[in-house]
Order: sequence, then structure tokens, then C-alpha cells
Amino acid sequence: YPRYTVIGDHSTGEHHLRIQRVELMDDAIFECQAIQAAMRSRPARLTVLVAPEDPVISGGPVVSLRAGDPLNLTCHADNAKPAASIVWIRNGEVLNGAMYSKTLLRDGRRESTVSTLYLSPTNMETGQKIICKASNKAVPNGKETSVTIDIQRRVNPSSQHSPFGLCLKRAPHWSAADMEPCCNGTMP
Repeated sequence: YPRYTVIGDHSTGEHHLRIQRVELMDDAIFECQAIQAAMRSRPARLTVLVAPEDPVISGGPVVSLRAGDPLNLTCHADNAKPAASIVWIRNGEVLNGAMYSKTLLRDGRRESTVSTLYLSPTNMETGQKIICKASNKAVPNGKETSVTIDIQRRVNPSSQHSPFGLCLKRAPHWSAADMEPCCNGTMP
């Protein structure tokens, strides 16, 4: 074990284990043994903490939807020990009501967390920023990512009205002569 070193004052019987560049495999129970004297110390548990990877919101960084449609946002924070806690934030306030799930990874130690937040259409504005913040004991201040909401207003595709109060005639080649004032919102 090249990363393990016993240090201390051996003449007084003081021995300490130094582990350099701690890895997840070091998460274990350790004990000191004096083989000639047939003595053992009490077991000591080393718990290795692993920060989650940077959180990711599906569909980000801009999430577009049609006006009036609800929105489900999904954020995942992977490979953490212990599993990450996820908090959703909008305008500095925590949003409640998200659903969470955790998955234990194949190594049996790390976990991935997924959180899904439902937003009703009456509770969103275009340009709003929604933050997903993931934290655990390894990163108590958390890591965050965000998306910006882009609400597409419904447009009537049959409308030929320009925003300047002019109506467009249908023609193969458009020119200024193809525009006429609109009357009562109808085509001339």
C-alpha cells in the first residue's frame, strides 16, 4: 500500500496511519495490530465523502415551451457519497413539491440522485431562471446549474397581419406594393 504510511513516536508506542490521496476504496474499518504482543486497537471507521458531479438539467440551458403548457424539469446529480440532496430555486426562493429518486451505483458506495419539478403554466414567466442545487457532506455549499424559461406565445398561422397594421397580399415576389392597410382585421 504505497499511499499508506505509519507515523508517530514509535519509542513511546504512538502510531498513526497516514493515507495520502484518499480514494473511495479507502472507505473501510481500520485497526492497529501489535503482532508480537497479540494486541489490537479498537476499530476505527474511515468514511470517504465524494462530491456529486456537476448537476445537469435536462434540455438546458434554455427550455422552450408553448404558452399555457405545464413544464417538468429534471435535474440529476451523479456519483456522490452520500447521495446528493437536490433543491430547486427561483427568484431566491426554494420551490417545494419536487419528486426525488436515488440509485445505488454498481460499486455499492456511490449514488445518483434525480429530481423532477412540475411547474404549472400560471406559475412561469419567460426569461425566468430556475436553479438546481445539489449538495452533500463533501460539498455543503453545493454545486448548481440553471435553465432559462422561454415561453413561445401562440401565433395563429393563418394570420397575415404585420405588427405595423399592414396586411400582406399573397404574391410570388414581395415588394412594398404588396402591402395595404388592414381594415377591421381582415385581408383586403
